[in-house]
Amino acid sequence: MNLTGRFPFVSARGNKYILVAYGYNSNAILIRVLGNRNAETISAAWKELHEEFSAADAAPTTYILDNKASGILKKAMRDKHLKYQLVTPYMHRANIAERAIQTFKHHF
Repeated sequence: MNLTGRFPFVSARGNKYILVAYGYNSNAILIRVLGNRNAETISAAWKELHEEFSAADAAPTTYILDNKASGILKKAMRDKHLKYQLVTPYMHRANIAERAIQTFKHHF
């Protein structure tokens, strides 16, 4: 799971970022658009994505996150008894969501 970079323009609905989550077992790329990068906004979007994975019976048990992940997001994952792993800074190859972001951008 990772955020894309900021859009060059604000969308008509005020969104500036996209949160991309890749489910390895389901081979699914799910997204949520975000208006800002606040920890609460990202956590709420993650909860929606996790519920969508769960509804498809493909919920991940471990999330691989950027090393800048907020404490609120980590706490939300611990509350659901999920594991998370932080990627080493500047090691984008270790986060499979980076490739999912590229794929999403090509289709978008």
